[in-house]
Amino acid sequence: MGVTAINHHAKQAYASGERLFANPVPYRIRPKHAETKIPQGFYIQLRREGFKQCVPFDIQKVTTNDGIELNLVGADPISLLQLKHRVTISDIASQDLIKVPTTILVSQDLAEHKGWKDGDSITLDSGLVLGPVKVDQKAGIKGMQVVADMSLVRAIKRSSGLSVIACGDMSPAQLEKLRKLIPNGMTLSRSSQSELESLTAAFHTNLSAMSMLSFVVGLFIFYQAMSLSLAQRQPLVGNLRQVGVSGWQLTQALCLELAVLVFLSWLCGNVFGLVLANQLIPAVSQSLSDLYDANIGLTIDWSWEWSLYSLVLALSGAIISCGWPLIRLLKTQPIRLSARLSLMRFTGAEFTWQAFVACGLCVAAIAIYQAPKSQNSGYAIIVLMLLSVALITPFITWKIFTLFSYSLRWVKLRWFLLMQRRV
Repeated sequence: MGVTAINHHAKQAYASGERLFANPVPYRIRPKHAETKIPQGFYIQLRREGFKQCVPFDIQKVTTNDGIELNLVGADPISLLQLKHRVTISDIASQDLIKVPTTILVSQDLAEHKGWKDGDSITLDSGLVLGPVKVDQKAGIKGMQVVADMSLVRAIKRSSGLSVIACGDMSPAQLEKLRKLIPNGMTLSRSSQSELESLTAAFHTNLSAMSMLSFVVGLFIFYQAMSLSLAQRQPLVGNLRQVGVSGWQLTQALCLELAVLVFLSWLCGNVFGLVLANQLIPAVSQSLSDLYDANIGLTIDWSWEWSLYSLVLALSGAIISCGWPLIRLLKTQPIRLSARLSLMRFTGAEFTWQAFVACGLCVAAIAIYQAPKSQNSGYAIIVLMLLSVALITPFITWKIFTLFSYSLRWVKLRWFLLMQRRV
């Protein structure tokens, strides 16, 4: 549930980032190689060519004395004053940075995460002290980014050049003129929610695949646990059936018990998943910022969207893992339920059917492998192969135990394998 919460929170942050940043400055001029910088003279040339809507940024990475890595964004407050749109970085930075050039602007969630307040200072691992801290109250800065005056950033790292030049909306003629001015070592792109979602699609797909893998593994564990639990109840169910309790009444009682277990599991999973997600979101935010220049908040709130999604998963998992053991228990004749572990005597047939399903899944994986290759087909092959291995393993184990239980000369070991084969 924690992975689902992180994915949902990140996608909401992309939409928020588009509203706050991409609208006032949707265009980005960046160097093609991350280790290079944009010369200061190129920005001066843009200003002379009439591109007043372009503003420079110099981004450096700094580490605090407690090991937290921050993105220190150096901005030119004078240039930011020209960007007057709804809620923009100019409203956040211009006045505070002009009044006190050493001001460090941090996001509200980062301040809460680190316990910073207005007027505090930040100590770097090098011993340098930055401050005073100003907490952004307009939700314009998110994640691990810290905004400061460009002169302060350059004084810390002793570097020249710019990391990115952001430009506001312009006419098609101006845009074409700008494209012609950009040298070969730089690139012009437009930032938007759709672009961020496409760039981070692989990242979120990996998170989803990891969560689904854990879900499938837990599903098999839960299936085995419920099968054993219902098998142990067979004498009780047999006695109840023989004294007149109908199968429908037993079904209602067992379904009510299962519904209570699912609800408690869903509630605990959401609570602990939310706690885990809030513990992991700073690392996720830093990764997304480093890889894709995407900024997401450091606090995840409860959302009914991913909560209902988790409830559907819990119900589906309960039905898949408990459906057949419950039907097998209720459909068995009461007289046979009174015999000790009578249900376990028919597990061999179930293992055989599982082996047939595993073979079908393996054939499906081979068929997908023959089709045109894509990311989705790769994930489908992995899922099908994992499921086929999980389904055929009990059948192979059962056959091995059966073989040894009749071929070994040591009687105690044969008896042990025979009992394991039944259980």
